[in-house]
Amino acid sequence: MADQTRLALKEGPSNRPFHFERLWFEDPQFVELLRKWWEELYIKCNTKINVFHLKVKALKLRIKQWNKQVFGNIFKYKRLLEQKMVGIIQRMIMEG
Repeated sequence: MADQTRLALKEGPSNRPFHFERLWFEDPQFVELLRKWWEELYIKCNTKINVFHLKVKALKLRIKQWNKQVFGNIFKYKRLLEQKMVGIIQRMIMEG
């Protein structure tokens, strides 16, 4: 079985997929927060699949908010690190 680092959820054709990041498990409270958030969500709907869908949608928003508070903009940080790495590699090539 392959080691997967992301779980992508997409709601519709125009929405960007939501990526579940392995990094979040670095926070020891993350799993408990997920459980708490899931249990707190009360959705009244006519079918269980609709309840599940709406709970996942609401949970996604909570995770995004939590991610920004705990980790900040990880994609901006990743781009900065990639730029630094390109600069280091270019210097190494130039210096031989």
